[in-house]
Amino acid sequence: MSENVKYVLQNHMIQRQKESEDQIRRNISENKYTYDAPLVVLNPYIVNPLAALIYFETEKEYPVTITITGKEAKGDIRHTFPKAKCHFLPIVGLYENYENTIEIELYQGPKSQVKIKTEPLPEEYRIVKSVKTTHAVMGDCLIFLTPALTGVTTGVDYMGEIRWLCTMNLYCGFERLKNGHIYVSSDRILKYPYYMSGIYEMDLVGKIYREYMLPGAYHHAVYEMKDGNLLILTEDLESGTVEDMCVLVDRQTGEILKTWDFKDCLKVGDAPSGSWTEEDWFHNNSLCYDENTNSISFSGRHMDAIINIDFDTGKLNWILGDPRGWSEEYKKYFFKPVENADFGWQYEQHAVHVLEDGTVLCFDNGHWRSKVKEEYVLNKDNYSRGVRYKLNLENMTIEQVWEYGKELGQEFFSRYVSNCDYFGENHYLIHSGGIQLYDDVSAEGWVDFSDPRSRVESRTIELLDGEIVLDMTVSGNFYRGKKYPLYYPGANLSMEDGKILGSLAQSGQSPRSEGQLKDGGLIPEENTLYVIEDRDVILVKGRFEVEDQVAIILENDRETRQYTMDYMGPMAAFTGKPYLSLNPKNRSTGINKQGLSGKYEVFIRVNDTKYKTAVYITV
Repeated sequence: MSENVKYVLQNHMIQRQKESEDQIRRNISENKYTYDAPLVVLNPYIVNPLAALIYFETEKEYPVTITITGKEAKGDIRHTFPKAKCHFLPIVGLYENYENTIEIELYQGPKSQVKIKTEPLPEEYRIVKSVKTTHAVMGDCLIFLTPALTGVTTGVDYMGEIRWLCTMNLYCGFERLKNGHIYVSSDRILKYPYYMSGIYEMDLVGKIYREYMLPGAYHHAVYEMKDGNLLILTEDLESGTVEDMCVLVDRQTGEILKTWDFKDCLKVGDAPSGSWTEEDWFHNNSLCYDENTNSISFSGRHMDAIINIDFDTGKLNWILGDPRGWSEEYKKYFFKPVENADFGWQYEQHAVHVLEDGTVLCFDNGHWRSKVKEEYVLNKDNYSRGVRYKLNLENMTIEQVWEYGKELGQEFFSRYVSNCDYFGENHYLIHSGGIQLYDDVSAEGWVDFSDPRSRVESRTIELLDGEIVLDMTVSGNFYRGKKYPLYYPGANLSMEDGKILGSLAQSGQSPRSEGQLKDGGLIPEENTLYVIEDRDVILVKGRFEVEDQVAIILENDRETRQYTMDYMGPMAAFTGKPYLSLNPKNRSTGINKQGLSGKYEVFIRVNDTKYKTAVYITV
């Protein structure tokens, strides 16, 4: 194997975390730990360097209160755990590069202290540019940011201190579940730009309790139903289209209970937005279930539309958006704005919510801001906003009842990603996560991150009664900004084994090249290649010229399979993480092991030449 080809065999993260827990169990079995001399493990689950586990035993059952001491008194994070004799205490909210003090107090009993020294974070993780807020506004909450292109999932407190971090390569959604856990994407990418093997259910100390794998991969968002089952956005990777399906997944088994395909209720190519492609014709980026009407709303960015369908039948109920350009058969599903009122349609929106009163909230990115090409608005003249609409289904009218962001102009404009959340009457969080400018002018295309003239950032604003009570700006584009407390009621750490549920589909093969491929010998030195194998997926990352046609070939004495490594345009620079540095020549593809059997030699095809990698995979 040449120096420019690397083979990596890695265990699934759940297995790696189990090995860490097994070591903790061995320590517990061999030693006696007390509240004043506990076991302390920094980063016990490998993925959060700002978290720890404290373990000790007491003769009687006691509730335990811990305090993670802040850099100032208001920065203390305090939590009481349920009574127990064996205390597995997750510690979150540590400062980086700091000797943290944690106070442990038994119920109506004595106190003790432990010190936990953390290492400095890499410079690229220090993303906070400015925060204007108070502890009275934030309390023990952090603003959690999930990356769109660069960075890692990060939690920031009221002082702008990073107090939570996940080092896995996670994309898209981040939501608190009813049991206090969070859902995030898995870190196993099947197809670029961001189609992942499924989702993780994990806690904030970093423990993964379940991965829910999906045959069509996961993208963008999840909604937790009242019974705990999960609505998850997905697709059929072999259908020729993406981001146009949803499934209902059994929370306990990972079984797919129901599937909705938007091609069953919409016409592909109808009323496209300015970002529409034949493959990504709908671009579903969020969803929300409404128990009152037993319906699901979906945000279709590439149709400038929020659609609502019946949960049971999948039939279309209504469409919220600019009706221009739609086929006549759909006109009856649209709303008409009430007369003599300020109103504007949303365009290429994200993060749809149907609130308790039936109003619809979303982040209106406003990209292009028209259905008519001749009326498209340049980004430098545009704006993004949070917007809330009131619907009347009896007479099919719509009223705009709130908006914020228009007054900020291009400085708050995000052509993609972002969200808007509702906390209560006149209380909103608006996160503009895709701000990109050249020389302080909103860029019309994707910026070159390495260009010193570029400014790439995200801005999160909390509004209460029309006043800004939080204003945070960070460097980098971040898909979502969410406000959550670090702890939730209970929260004693469970040491149960993590589970991998569901399954993946066979990866689709690309067409074979006509004619005989040239034998190029070993892969050229100018091309870098990583082959990363785990229990379900073979992930291949490499660096090639932009114009090259590249494919991975798996070959044995029974069969030959070929899988394309597509060039990803503006996303290409980031496709090598974490193995390759940022570079527009990066490429990647994931090959599911489903359907493979035997020992395969791995080749790389570049244009009309076939190269050896000297890597073998046995399935």
